[in-house]
Amino acid sequence: MQYVWGARYIDDIVLHRIDIEPNGTYDDIYYHLTDAQFSTVAVADQAANLKERVSYTAYGVARHHWTRDVDGDGDRDPTDDAIINTLAIAGGPGAGTPISSPEYDVAADINRDGVINYKDKTLLSTVLAALPQGQLSGPGVRNEIGWDGYVFNAETAQYHVRFRWYSPVLGRWLTRDPVGYVDSVNPYECGMGGPTMAIDPFVWPAWPGSLRHRRSSIARSCQSRSPNDRPGANSTCALPGRRRASR
Repeated sequence: MQYVWGARYIDDIVLHRIDIEPNGTYDDIYYHLTDAQFSTVAVADQAANLKERVSYTAYGVARHHWTRDVDGDGDRDPTDDAIINTLAIAGGPGAGTPISSPEYDVAADINRDGVINYKDKTLLSTVLAALPQGQLSGPGVRNEIGWDGYVFNAETAQYHVRFRWYSPVLGRWLTRDPVGYVDSVNPYECGMGGPTMAIDPFVWPAWPGSLRHRRSSIARSCQSRSPNDRPGANSTCALPGRRRASR
């Protein structure tokens, strides 16, 4: 598996591709849709079909959503089908619920054509149980890039972020700040206690969290990194003003 990264930010994930055999040819390519924090919130295939969605708590605990999980509880069941059916017949036969309606729900617009109608009803699928709270991706997509663009370890439900490990359940780093008591008396604090206001891209002193500041402060020299960026991996990326560091 290989991940490809963009130039907007150090954790700007673009896509990941999987060589199942492996024979040097990628069998599946999945594109990542990210939010303002560069967290992966959805994954689509090469035909632009949505494969899965993810939502997060403020400190990064993930809730995985299958396609057609309309009510947001993580599973795909008759309750979701009932919501789609109701919206599909609203406004009379064939009318459905257009995107201009206050009742429109993008999660129920299965084919993403801007209207919930009979076409979406025909795309209803089998029942799927929800993944455990905190798990990021299903077995088919196998995505490992989650909250803030960090690398997620499914076995421990923790994020590996270059020099440190982070627990979204605890909302704190599990490894001491490598630069010590520079911006806080707490060497395990994340984002100075304000994850919506500050970022910590190099896991040393937190930075103001505006997107403009992120873009102007980071000049990445590498565009692609290995998905095996774990402690001991050989993949490197030059960080501005710092030594070359393992991701």
